[in-house]
This record gives sequence, structure tokens and C-alpha cells, in this order.
Amino acid sequence: MRIVAKRVGKHKAPEWDVHMRRAFHRAFSTKIKPRVIKHFESIVERWKHKPEFRARLQTKGEIILYVAPTGKNAEIWHYVSRGTRPHVIRPRNKKALSFMWAGPGSYMPKTLPAKSVSLPGVRKKGTRVAFAKVNHPGTDAREFEERFMANYKYTFSQTIRATIAEGKHAAWRGV
Repeated sequence: MRIVAKRVGKHKAPEWDVHMRRAFHRAFSTKIKPRVIKHFESIVERWKHKPEFRARLQTKGEIILYVAPTGKNAEIWHYVSRGTRPHVIRPRNKKALSFMWAGPGSYMPKTLPAKSVSLPGVRKKGTRVAFAKVNHPGTDAREFEERFMANYKYTFSQTIRATIAEGKHAAWRGV
């Protein structure tokens, strides 16, 4: 998006960058950030190991919104959102992996790939099994960030347009 403003008449040109930066930081802290953080927290609200989220706005040259998981469970977010390749799981501190299992297809995850619905994350009752290693088939990417931006792009662009107008008016008023 390109923004051009020209001085008309003999008035002193306003300090565009100062007023625009103020307007963007005000919009980010009051409108954009709370909504974005709330959305990502709603995705993980029923997770046992929840990451926290932080958001940051870059306004130099182009407008970019960064959202990232933080904390000790941030890595789990990346595994679920980006998916994993097939891999072997081995026990770390014991001789075997032990868990309840009712066979293939006995577990329903809390989220599905390419779906925005939240599922119960249930497992059929099974029996306790133990394995020296498990060949995990990998997980399909849930693509949370991509789906969020696809849904939020219009609202984000409208907020940016309103913020630019607000900054422009503030600059001309000299506020």
C-alpha cells in the first residue's frame, strides 16, 4: 500500500511519521492486539500444555503483524500448527513407553487440519500397552496462522485504513 500526501498552500508540512506512528501504536494496543491474542488463546483454551502469545506490529516501510507463541509450550504450538513428519518415539527415562490404547483411530484430536472447529479430544477406552519404541505416523498441519489471516485480512485492512485516516487528520491538526 502506498500513501502519498502533498502540501497544498503555504502551510507548514505536518510531521507525518510522528502522527502515523502514534495512531498505529494506539490502534494496535486497543483494537488489533487484544483481538488477535484472544483469538489464539481461544484455540488453545482446552489444551493441557498451553502456550502464551505475544503480538508485535512493524510499521517501517510496510505494515506487518507478527504473532508468536511464547513460554515453555511454544514448541508444541509449532508441532500442531505446522505438523510433523513421521518419526520414532523412544522412552527417555524408562525402559518402555506406556499408555492407554484401543488401536489405530482410537484417538480424536482437539483440532483437525483445515478445519476451524474445535473437537473434544477424546480417546476410546483401551488397555494399557507398553512399547520399547513407537513409529509415530506424523501429524497433519493445522495451519492456525494461515486460517486466521484468511479470516482476519479484511478486518485488519479496514482497521489500517481507519488508522491512516486518523493519523492523517491528527497530523494536519497538529495534535
